[in-house]
Amino acid sequence: MLAKTLLIGRGTCCVSAGAEQIHHALVKELTQLGLADKVQVKGTGCRGFSEIDPVVTVEPEGLLYCRVKIEDTPEIARSLLPEGKPVEGLFYYDPVIGKPISHYRDITFYNKQQRTQRFRNFHKNTKICLQKANLCFE
Repeated sequence: MLAKTLLIGRGTCCVSAGAEQIHHALVKELTQLGLADKVQVKGTGCRGFSEIDPVVTVEPEGLLYCRVKIEDTPEIARSLLPEGKPVEGLFYYDPVIGKPISHYRDITFYNKQQRTQRFRNFHKNTKICLQKANLCFE
């Protein structure tokens, strides 16, 4: 069983910001560290906050890394080792409260939203999404 999942926004804005390259770089780094069988890297739909793309979420913790660059991927991968620590420099900085926020559910922009179709953001397989939304046609 996989211990963690890295969710990478793969909506249009995410991809144009480099999400596809981030995805491949994380898979490579995790493989080099021997974590490929413990951590799943998964593309998701739009996360709804394009200003901070590309984003990587670490589940089950809910850590959100923002504006991720290729050069950040080794540190993100190392943070998943048993002795690893979160990459604080990639947390969202909230200009209203003047400090970084580590979990996406604590970001004001997100926690006031009712994301009624949120499950779609955690599935890449369109057929699964359509089945869950009861929209599949035979």
